[in-house]
Amino acid sequence: YSDSVTGCAGGYQIKTESGENYDTYVMPKAFTKKLKLPVDVWIRFERIVQTGGCSSFTQRINIKTIRKR
Repeated sequence: YSDSVTGCAGGYQIKTESGENYDTYVMPKAFTKKLKLPVDVWIRFERIVQTGGCSSFTQRINIKTIRKR
């Protein structure tokens, strides 16, 4: 978890196998318990289109489902 100075980024940081990095503020309840990180997971997500001063931050996502591999 990472705090952001700007408020446009930060939250839980997710790195994909292809090396892309995404941020999300909300994790499903099963993944808010203390886990030994990093954790390999499968996720379904949608991108969040940010507006205003945050429009250049394109790596924000909303996680629909997540499960351990």
